[in-house]
Amino acid sequence: MSTIRKDAGWAWVVSFGIFVAYFLESGLVKSLGVLLPDLREHFSTETWVIGLAISSVPGFGAVACIISSGLGKLLSYRSIVFLCGSLASMGVIIGSMATSVSMLAMGLVVTGTFYGAQAAAFASLPRYFDKYFDVVNGIAHAGLACGVMVMPLVTQFLLDVYGWRGTMLILGSLTAHIVVSGVLLRPVREETQDVCISSDLEEDTQKGKQDSLITNVITAFDLHLFLNIDFVSLTCIAAATGYYYTGWLIYLVPHAEDLGFSPYASSGLATFGGIGNLIGSCIFPLLTKVLSQTKVIIIVANILVFISLAVDPILSASHSYIGLTLASLVLNVGNALWGCCGCKEMSTVVAKDVYATALNWFYIGYALGSLCSGFLSGWLFDKYGNYTASFLFLSILPLLSLTPMVLNMLRSSIRRKRRKRRKGHQYTPAPVSL
Repeated sequence: MSTIRKDAGWAWVVSFGIFVAYFLESGLVKSLGVLLPDLREHFSTETWVIGLAISSVPGFGAVACIISSGLGKLLSYRSIVFLCGSLASMGVIIGSMATSVSMLAMGLVVTGTFYGAQAAAFASLPRYFDKYFDVVNGIAHAGLACGVMVMPLVTQFLLDVYGWRGTMLILGSLTAHIVVSGVLLRPVREETQDVCISSDLEEDTQKGKQDSLITNVITAFDLHLFLNIDFVSLTCIAAATGYYYTGWLIYLVPHAEDLGFSPYASSGLATFGGIGNLIGSCIFPLLTKVLSQTKVIIIVANILVFISLAVDPILSASHSYIGLTLASLVLNVGNALWGCCGCKEMSTVVAKDVYATALNWFYIGYALGSLCSGFLSGWLFDKYGNYTASFLFLSILPLLSLTPMVLNMLRSSIRRKRRKRRKGHQYTPAPVSL
């Protein structure tokens, strides 16, 4: 199989493939959110049941993250994405033929489980780019923006024409295009070096085979990463992102319809959210040149998300469509900035050889947050009869998740000041005159 060079022409084709993968992933989750009222009415069930089933798409991606992490050492990224993309498409098709909520949930669990292959695809980005990584990172996340921007209105049109079963069948066929992004993942040309294995190294290898089971597990899954406070901080924010963003994806359109807006106007809110995501992805490379500290951008991005969600009770009470539009726009600007910065910051706080595994744990945190949001946000609606409490609770997580990072930054700042003080108070003997 032919290889390609880093930052070369075909590497940019790979970035387009990952753009398509992200477009389909975010577009599918948002489309299922548009279908939520019809699914709830058809199966005569509670909101949290359908919400939990939909949240399994991003949620059960954690399983595939672990699978792809192990298979990545045996198979190529192309093979992983090809296989998992095909099975993810079959899951949506199974959901379109569901005769019960359990069958629908089973299909979406299959889809979510194998959609985690996107983690493997995105983890391969640093293998293709060095100089232009920030730019390509923004391009890949722009796929999320376009999926959120385009798919809600398309889904609403398909729903009016074909019903929810026909719409899910079409979504399943669209999901099959994830295979294309896998086909584009050609191997990178690596410089080989001759390595002389000494007898001492052979002895170390034999000794390594006798390590304990716990040591082997820690090594296989790189559990030592959880001793890195920077890695833990990013993973906490990822879990919070999974909660608030999945809640926004699933429940925004039902929330707007519950306030009395038409289905197309409600889907339009998601379109403006996609525009905000696209804006954030485009300005990310510029911000990284202006601000040297990525952590500052992460903090600002999460504060923007907090503000946009915290004002929802006021906007809902006043039935302000313009206000809800601006809130969706701001939320997605912040989310896009955090998404791009999170992947960039992860590449600086962990070693390159464990970057793929670190991203997998990163997405596992996101997945756990997604599953919790699908259940809890729907349960709050069933309890209070509106989505105001759900969106208000969504706003708490972005600020709360910043706590480990802010505390670590304060600790580092205090240490730097102490070092300066010690250097300033060092005793300098006076010169002796002869």
